[in-house]
Amino acid sequence: NINFHVPLSTPTGVHRLRIRNLYSFNAPTVPTQACASYAYGETEDYRVNILAGGSPYTVATYASTGTCYTSVGVMTIDTASNNTIGAVVPIVDSTNALVAQLYPDGNGLGRVTTSFYKHNGAVRQDAGGRYYLDRNLTIVTSRTSTLPYRLRFPYLNSELTALIAQPGSGITSQFDLVMTKNSDPCANAIGTTGGSFHTPAGFGTIGGDRLLDFVGLSGFSSFYLHGGSTPIPVTLLSFSGRKDGGVNRLSWTTTTEQNNRGFDVQRSVDGRNYETLRFVPSQAPGGFSSNNITYSFNDDNPVGATQYYRLRQVDVNGRYQMSQVVRIKGTTSPVLSVQSLFPNPASSKVSMLVDAPSRDRIQVSVVDVAGRIMATHSFTVEAGTNTIQLDVDRLQSGTYLIKMIGSQGEAGVSKFIKQ
Repeated sequence: NINFHVPLSTPTGVHRLRIRNLYSFNAPTVPTQACASYAYGETEDYRVNILAGGSPYTVATYASTGTCYTSVGVMTIDTASNNTIGAVVPIVDSTNALVAQLYPDGNGLGRVTTSFYKHNGAVRQDAGGRYYLDRNLTIVTSRTSTLPYRLRFPYLNSELTALIAQPGSGITSQFDLVMTKNSDPCANAIGTTGGSFHTPAGFGTIGGDRLLDFVGLSGFSSFYLHGGSTPIPVTLLSFSGRKDGGVNRLSWTTTTEQNNRGFDVQRSVDGRNYETLRFVPSQAPGGFSSNNITYSFNDDNPVGATQYYRLRQVDVNGRYQMSQVVRIKGTTSPVLSVQSLFPNPASSKVSMLVDAPSRDRIQVSVVDVAGRIMATHSFTVEAGTNTIQLDVDRLQSGTYLIKMIGSQGEAGVSKFIKQ
């Protein structure tokens, strides 16, 4: 099953689709060109009608066979074919049902082969004892990703229902699901305990089924959804940064640490491409602590007018999680203000980048369109740029205002949409 991507800019109507098979004693060293001249081969032309808006996708589903469904979607993702920044590439099976969606985000991945295992029966447990969804994806690329990419993981509502019904799964709704990416092959069982741990950046529906969005991924392998028995290795209370002359000073505080090895401090000048500046080891004895621990790091050589910083927390088993982003501008803000709100729209959590001229205690209120206060939170912000996070999971879908008040009075109003 070969997938190819028809850009939305393609004019509707009848087009010619040419398929070219090149005969050669040796494997080709360059891609076959459909309209080039070759000594031996076969050419077939088809008339295809491009319509304005096709049928909505459904989630791919198969009966369990005890084996992996290999090569359900094979395609090429590169600059010459379809890899535009931000474009989504759907990967579908032979019935046009959705297996996954990739946002390459600048990566030329070459030949991309997607497989998945669909399980029917008792809910499975991985090597660490966690119950996981009756579906696991495996994506293999011929070229290594050099930039972070995004992945959309679709799954059946019945698979979520089975996981919720399983005692000990720790799943009560889709918002409890998280993802592990590891090196296991596409198979019936997840046999290793390593891999990287990822929390969803967004939740959604597709027909009567579900999907999760993940961002900031690197490398390709196997992906599976689970929840419940894996504690968050580090609870981050705050993460802030400020400009002090020619130095950017970062500070973060943890409230709990479990199996924490430490933090990679990463910097970016465009908010997309990050480099690791230094590894800061955990101050918790043996990586465990239930008390507040404060860390600091100074960037003595900031580059560009604006810098973005994040933490890559790594536990002793090699799993990691990413912090929110702190932005530091070339000049310190003279007033308390909200610089950005993300993600927007939001499903469960929304983050705010707050610039503060000095240490302050702020109050943040979530207000609906009728002017009713739905939630109020208090935070302490430091001089510089601060990232604070609001839980909006309990809000109904709709439009809301976020109002921020500091010691000098109201400091800004921002609008966001709850999905």
